[in-house]
Amino acid sequence: MKKSIYVHVGPPKTGTSILQSWLSRHIDELNESSNVLYPAHGVDENQVSSGHNQLFLDKEKGKKSTFSHSNFQKLLDKFDVASFDTLLLSSEYFFYQIPEFMKYSEKYEIKFIAYVRPEYEFIESIYNQSVKRNRQNMPMAMRKEIRYTYLDSLIEYITTYGNQYFLLRAYGVKNFFEKNIISDFLSIFKLDYLVIENDIIPIINSSYSFDCLEFKRWTNNFLLDGLDNILDKKLQAYTKGNENYTLIPHQTYIDYKAGSKRKITAINDMCPIINYNSLIAYIDKTKRSVYMHQELYDEHLIKVVNFLTEEDFKFTKKLFLLISSQDSLTEQDKHKLSIFKKELSHAQNRNPFRSFLSKLLR
Repeated sequence: MKKSIYVHVGPPKTGTSILQSWLSRHIDELNESSNVLYPAHGVDENQVSSGHNQLFLDKEKGKKSTFSHSNFQKLLDKFDVASFDTLLLSSEYFFYQIPEFMKYSEKYEIKFIAYVRPEYEFIESIYNQSVKRNRQNMPMAMRKEIRYTYLDSLIEYITTYGNQYFLLRAYGVKNFFEKNIISDFLSIFKLDYLVIENDIIPIINSSYSFDCLEFKRWTNNFLLDGLDNILDKKLQAYTKGNENYTLIPHQTYIDYKAGSKRKITAINDMCPIINYNSLIAYIDKTKRSVYMHQELYDEHLIKVVNFLTEEDFKFTKKLFLLISSQDSLTEQDKHKLSIFKKELSHAQNRNPFRSFLSKLLR
């Protein structure tokens, strides 16, 4: 009888970080309670991980990841002699490595687990992530229809390899899941009992509020000498801004929702999506959030700078000085910096120690 390999491929912005964080913290329970082997992997201080990609994906700077079959075979050799019947792997990077995993389908029962999220939500979440981590400084592009996304790739994979290799599950935010995404995921292996009712499911790698999104997008115009990651972590702790917003105008939102439903229905016709009806109902009843035109408004700049000065005045002062020293500042940049400077001054006056610290930083 063949052993099974379940490959969770994400894709991005479908709760992958939450799942990997929980799984990595409960490896012993998985090993003891089932025949599922989940290899250990690291998580950073924010509980964010890229999963198992480092076990057998080689990444050279500036190039796409390549699948190391020799390293993967080493993992399989250990799995073959172990008592486990099932190997569970997880990484968003595996989504585009599905053809490589399929090379092992004769020896092993291969299943790819993928969550299906409406595209209009997905593209906003991905855009937010690009501002956070990839130095995106342009407003979100709007088109009549959503261009090629992971759902199109999923259709191609199912067409090429057959639906028997895919386990698709619906994904929505807030109260979409009956319990939570971890219970939903573990139900595949009949292990959802491992999630106790009072388990705290942390929010990991959360999206920015509108205030922080536009502040970070503005700072992405400048070379920050390694301050980007520090700024990202601080902005994720900001809770005073507008978190219930959309960047998509009304008619575009309507078009995007209709397109998402068509594509999800097409996928379900090819390969049944668990909770498909709930997903369609979720799309129908979800109301558009408050539309925000992308611009770093003065009032939002003031709020974010005040927050940063309270959190870490020294860092905020350093950020201001670094941006102020940049070449080719626009008139808009100078206006924002004048507000930035004013708020720093107010923060100093509220705390005598900061005035002393500010002199040391000059």
